[in-house]
Formats: sequence, C-alpha cells, structure tokens
Amino acid sequence: MTIKILRFVLSLIPLLLLSGLTTPDGEWNFTPLTSSETDAVVVNFTGDCIFSNHFETFIGDDIESVFADVPWFVRSDINVVNLEHPITKYENAQEKEFTFKMHPRYLPLLQKGNINVVNAANNHIYDYGVTGIDDTMYYLDSINVAYVGIGKTLQEAREPVIFTIKGKQLGFLGYFGGAGQFAATDTSSGLSPRFHLLIMSDIRMLRPKVDYVIVSFHWGVENEHYPEEWQMKLGRACIDAGADLVVGHHPHVLQGIEWHNSGIIAYSLGNFIFGGHHRPVHDTIVLQVLFGEDMIVHPLPVRINRWRVTELNGHRAGAVIDSLHAYSHDFDNCFFNEHCINGEEE
Repeated sequence: MTIKILRFVLSLIPLLLLSGLTTPDGEWNFTPLTSSETDAVVVNFTGDCIFSNHFETFIGDDIESVFADVPWFVRSDINVVNLEHPITKYENAQEKEFTFKMHPRYLPLLQKGNINVVNAANNHIYDYGVTGIDDTMYYLDSINVAYVGIGKTLQEAREPVIFTIKGKQLGFLGYFGGAGQFAATDTSSGLSPRFHLLIMSDIRMLRPKVDYVIVSFHWGVENEHYPEEWQMKLGRACIDAGADLVVGHHPHVLQGIEWHNSGIIAYSLGNFIFGGHHRPVHDTIVLQVLFGEDMIVHPLPVRINRWRVTELNGHRAGAVIDSLHAYSHDFDNCFFNEHCINGEEE
C-alpha cells in the first residue's frame, strides 16, 4: 500500500508558488469526489460538532438547509464527525462552566448528512453523566449510526467499528485525550481514555483484520494552532503500531498535517457545525480521504455560514489552504513537502 498526497490538480492550479499552495492570483479550486465517481471508498472527516444552543436558535427545524449546498458531502460513503455532546432529554447536567446536549429531534440531521460514524470520546459527552452516555448510545443505535470511544464498559469503549465497502475494510477507533477522565470501567459506561498501552494494543489487534486503520483523538490545547510534543509522539506511535490515518479535534481551530512513515496525522480539523459558539461564520476544512489501492488525502475548504455548510473556492479557500500549510511547515515531514510532486511521493 502506498500513500498519495493530493495537494493540487494541475488542470485547475497551473503553478505552485513557493510562498503558498494557491494559484498566482491566490485562488484555490478543487472538486471533491462522491462515492459514485470513484472505485475508492470516499470518507469525509470533520472536526467538532454541536447540534444545540446557537445551532438550535438559528436552524430550528430547518435541517434540510444544513447540507443543502454541499451535495458531495452527503454522497460520500462515510462521513465521520466528533459529536461534542450527548444525545439526551435528561435534565441533570454536571457542575461545569459549559454543558451541551443534543435533543433527539435532531437525529434525522445525522441521517440527512450521511453521518454514519461519530467519535464520542470527548470532554462534553459526559456533560449529563452516565445517563447521557447511555442515552447517546441508545439513540445512535436506533438510527444505525456507529460510534467509537464510548461504551457500557471499558472493553466496549475500546471496540473498533469496521465497515466493508467496495471490497475494502476500514476500521475506526476513538479516544479521549484527557487521560483517565470520564473513563469507562468494567461496570460503568464512559469513554476510552488515553492509555498508551491500551491504544497500541487496540491498533495492533485491529491491523490484521482490515485494509485501513483510522484513529480519532480528542486532544490538544484550545485555540492553539500547533500540537504539543506529547501529541506528536502519540500520533506517530499510532502510525508505527499500524494506523494509516490519525485525525484530531478539540482545539476549535485548524492545526497542521504531517506524514509519518506510511501514515498521515491531521492534528486538528477545527470546528465544523459548532453550536456552542455564537460566531455565525467561520472557514474550516473537510478532510476527504479516498481509500482504495492507495490512500489519497486532500483538505477541502468549506465555510460554515449560520451553521450551514457551504462550499468555499477562490481567494478565501486559498487563504484556508495557505494557513494550513503554515501550521504544517515546522513538521520534519510536512504534508505539503516539496518532494511530493503531482500528489505522489517520489
């Protein structure tokens, strides 16, 4: 298996500037693929999602509009998000500054967005305690949305989700970067924690069962564009143990992407549809990955406009890509390294 890194498309972007990854006039245009357009498995990865609070205020019952402008997103094979809250009607929140929960009436939104895998191992899934976690699993099971990172026991929380699509098997794992906080036990629901030995064991156990191993981490420092040293060590250790792709979230902003040996680490995909913040407009990326004979990775700039996903092209998209390049620049094996020509390793 080889890895191809799609940085640009020659037909659309005729010149790679030394100062950036955009056209000479600062534009970026890229056409995402849908499932029917390729033999590869098309997976879109996003950052943090909160379908409550400001999302409820502005969207209300108009869930049809949330993904209406990005038909390519809903026509993928798999969409993976970080679900940053429980799904519950339970009223007794934990004592903390910010608590979030999604009302079950928004379950059809996950279906309309073709969101079929969620990472639930994060710092807000426990906002309504064990009841909130148990309710979340119940509601996700009711609409056949798979989840990683939570379970009724620690063993269940560590279990992978495996999809077989187009003859390829993809295995997903998810962990909370807050060490043992809110961890599941042998007798109580909770999260899969950042216990190094368990994570390495899980990856090694999954590796021979699938074609690709994908690991999600909710980790890092909020509002920081660069990962900490422990994250880089952990992400690289996951690749060395057999993971093909490591995807992170929690900082609420984008962080860099690097390749390590035969794998890719995207440290933070920022916020996606994030109702926990009052800011009505922000630009971010969807990481689209094609899993076929090779793994092809490319970031797709999008704009979240009043909690609706819209396409982003031209100068504004170019600015997002150039920012992502800047955040990646200090890695020894930057995702955008000059030795990657036409999207292939030399």
